[in-house]
Amino acid sequence: MRFGIGCPPKESGQSAEAIAQTVQRAEDCGFNEAWVGDSQGIWHDLYVSITLCAVRTRRIRLGVGVTNLITRHPAVTARAMATLDEVSGGRALLGFGAGDTALKHLGLKPSSLKDMEEGILLIRGLLAGEDGQYQGNTIPRFTGFQPRKVPIYLACYGPKMLELAGRVTDGVNVPTGISPELIQYALGRIESGRRANARWQARINMTGARYQKEFKKWTRSGYRPIHVDSYQRKGKIRYAALWKKSKGFKYTAYHGKTANSHQKSFEKLTRRGYAPVNVSSVVVQGRRRVTALYEKKNVGGFHLKSEMTLKQYNAFFKQYNKRGFKLVYLNGFNRGSKPRLSGIWYKKVPYSSYWAKHYLNRAGYQREYNSLTKRGYLTRVVTGYQHRGHRLEGIWYK
Repeated sequence: MRFGIGCPPKESGQSAEAIAQTVQRAEDCGFNEAWVGDSQGIWHDLYVSITLCAVRTRRIRLGVGVTNLITRHPAVTARAMATLDEVSGGRALLGFGAGDTALKHLGLKPSSLKDMEEGILLIRGLLAGEDGQYQGNTIPRFTGFQPRKVPIYLACYGPKMLELAGRVTDGVNVPTGISPELIQYALGRIESGRRANARWQARINMTGARYQKEFKKWTRSGYRPIHVDSYQRKGKIRYAALWKKSKGFKYTAYHGKTANSHQKSFEKLTRRGYAPVNVSSVVVQGRRRVTALYEKKNVGGFHLKSEMTLKQYNAFFKQYNKRGFKLVYLNGFNRGSKPRLSGIWYKKVPYSSYWAKHYLNRAGYQREYNSLTKRGYLTRVVTGYQHRGHRLEGIWYK
């Protein structure tokens, strides 16, 4: 169990120094979290105050409790929270509400349920290094930005807002009191939202027909594909895919195309401004079949190589790396007994540092995975093929 403390004006006094001292005492007393509010009419500036708390403490988590989407645009909040998380060493928490005194003092109305969901999803995407959408506008990803994991909470008590919290946030501040009946009611609404709208959907071992059915089902439900894959199992092509509940770039995908048909589609789509995200190949009965996903976005230029030998891959990796392109995707497969790789390089990427590890056995991959994740790197791609045993390729970034 974790214990948190709020720092309202009466307890912390009307100075940033008093707020910092309160949070220091909370840390000394063993509290896990301290929350500082955002209301310009009754409080000192939130981010100045909470940054002072960050430099005065070492352990306690620091929560914005709570801000809104009106007085601060969600993109501004996302960048501020990323900076706070950096300064505090990963201790930031973000709390949202529809808007109370901060809006009343300005004669403004609280955010709608739709805007709350869209704003929270935008912040999640920006913190992950992605572009997003808000109120009909495309919000570009941050430049020179290292993705941050900042938990998001929603302060609410109405049934629809509780369900929204279950769908899109990591936690809920429920001011309904401690009555067991009220707590049970809130938990039920939160769970209902969580079940109705899981953020991710993943499917594996699908036939082409099943893949098409699942693809239509989830995209019609507001999910977008973020990864598609094809592989061979017992001489048959099987598909795997991952969908995310979010808005983003316009996309298109296809599966099981011949190499020639894929090439024609690739040329047509790239002329229209699409960039390849995944290009997965599998060879069955000597014929290569291609499954691909594209997004309409500016990546500053890209290179796609669809069927490289291991030697060619090493040469292209060095060549493109020298020219400022970063590897964003790899797919391993076999043509008979010979290993092949499909790779994509982008000029513009939403991360500052990455590692690509090549031709690893299982033990070697595990060592690299352990080492890189301990250093804060996230796994972007893992793929494999057969060549003198099972071999693995991986890409990590931060």
